[in-house]
Amino acid sequence: MKTTKYLALKTGAVFSVLSLIFTFTIVVPMFSIMHALFLEQAFQLIFPEMNYANGGKITLLFFSVLFVITLVLLTKRIKTLVWKHQNIRLGESILVMLIFYAIVHPIGYYLLLWLQGFPVDALNSIMSVISFLFSSFAFVILGFVIDWYWKKLNNRENNAVF
Repeated sequence: MKTTKYLALKTGAVFSVLSLIFTFTIVVPMFSIMHALFLEQAFQLIFPEMNYANGGKITLLFFSVLFVITLVLLTKRIKTLVWKHQNIRLGESILVMLIFYAIVHPIGYYLLLWLQGFPVDALNSIMSVISFLFSSFAFVILGFVIDWYWKKLNNRENNAVF
């Protein structure tokens, strides 16, 4: 069986480095949160009396809940793979990071907006670049946590007495 030692960490590191490089394009950070901006607009269409700050808070809450749900599903997938004595594949690791890419960067953006008091000005586009810079490091952390959990479950499985 092919070794997958630290595969999630390595994949996360690649995503972090690519995200950091893409930060300098200025365009990619803006496009990486576009789906969140559309969602925020949808919330404001559904609830027209809602102000800008509350729309941002609801969007932040939505992506935070989505992050937790995705993490729970990922832990279940890892448990299944460990139980079946299978390794995570590179394609799965990349897919996981792509899913988190669509979740993490909007969370970073809306967290920064929240910390700034949800300003309504042209600086929001600059904040998308700044938040992108910081949220890029989340992929290394996610990769580390995934590999740690994988190793923990494997050690527990190998030490089990039948």
